[in-house]
Amino acid sequence: MREKPVAFSESQMKEIEACIDELGRNTGAQEILLADMTGRLILAKGRLGNRETTATGVAVLSAGGYAATVEMARYFEIETEFGQITYEGEYHSIYSSNVGNALIITVVFDHSVKLGIVRAFTNQAAQCLQDIVNRALVKMETDERLPEAEKMGAEFGPALMDAVEAFLVEEGSQ
Repeated sequence: MREKPVAFSESQMKEIEACIDELGRNTGAQEILLADMTGRLILAKGRLGNRETTATGVAVLSAGGYAATVEMARYFEIETEFGQITYEGEYHSIYSSNVGNALIITVVFDHSVKLGIVRAFTNQAAQCLQDIVNRALVKMETDERLPEAEKMGAEFGPALMDAVEAFLVEEGSQ
């Protein structure tokens, strides 16, 4: 897992959005979230995209689920990287995919869509996103504003906890 979050330029964010939009068109997904490995929301599409607090909370939960699976594997002495995690429900499923240990794509879809379709198109989106991540990392290495990004990262933890608390309170009141 990356120690520092990846910072994307405005043009890279447009590329990310185009990549996620294509994933949505190809899969018919109801929700798509893109977060970094710490759960910092980068992009949300679908109903959650209209509710930022909820989308942020779900992004944190997605990253936490991925981290929990990795930790369970350590307890069982499984020495492999988990690239994908699937949760299958009665009417909907959730598929999460790791993008180069920097991002997690989470796709929510109903049972009219086959998991293989979601997996194939999510892998295609992951390749697109990996290219963007690689370019962003190169830019970050040469960017003189990196100390500002580190300062923002230090402020992110308390803001994230506030967002999670707000999400849990909001979901608990419904």
